Amino acid sequence: MKITQETRAVLSSAIEFLAPSNVVIRESLSRAAYKDVNLVLEALGGKWDRKSKSHVFGGDRSVESLREDVDRVIETGRVETGPELGWFATPAALADKIASYLPLVPADTVLEPSAGEGALALAVLRREPMAKVLCVELHEARAKQLRAAGLTAVTHGDFLEISRAAADVVVDHVIMNPPFAKRADLEHVEHALAFLRPGGTLVAVMAGGILFRRDRKSEQFRAMISAM
Repeated sequence: MKITQETRAVLSSAIEFLAPSNVVIRESLSRAAYKDVNLVLEALGGKWDRKSKSHVFGGDRSVESLREDVDRVIETGRVETGPELGWFATPAALADKIASYLPLVPADTVLEPSAGEGALALAVLRREPMAKVLCVELHEARAKQLRAAGLTAVTHGDFLEISRAAADVVVDHVIMNPPFAKRADLEHVEHALAFLRPGGTLVAVMAGGILFRRDRKSEQFRAMISAM
């Protein structure tokens, strides 16, 4: 379920988490704004409780778990549930558009960290079949899928735990759709920059929160990009 930028802003500033597993809306909202926020909280498993004037989440949910779930919604602009939570496949048409931003020439080396099923890597090869594409993927089954798709330079592991020095690789371009939970996209993009040659190109899908978040991590990231 997609949510609006306005709803994301409300979730970022107008709710409070209370133990053991409650969410309270602290600001006065318009009827439309409340309805949208309520839909998100219900989709995450909350039920309105008139007595406590809060949304109550059952089971073994903790305040920390609720914060993570709401942060994920704020960052991605979507409410997702199920076993693939935190992983978002890139549609082929979007992957082609993203790949079009790379100034590819034959024999360029391109890195796709946290490659998933390789939508971006394959889009690169559709544009430039002579490019050398390197993929890193933590999920073992998806790493196997990458190889089965014909991507031969696949590393199964956590991209954030791979240092550029240890990998001994510098690439011409990076193309990525990183994880978003807990501002992970900021960390992944910053780490990927270490693998990029001077003058190279990095194209990343990032959570919309990078444009308006006021936490230190987001502000430092914006400052870093502005200084480049």
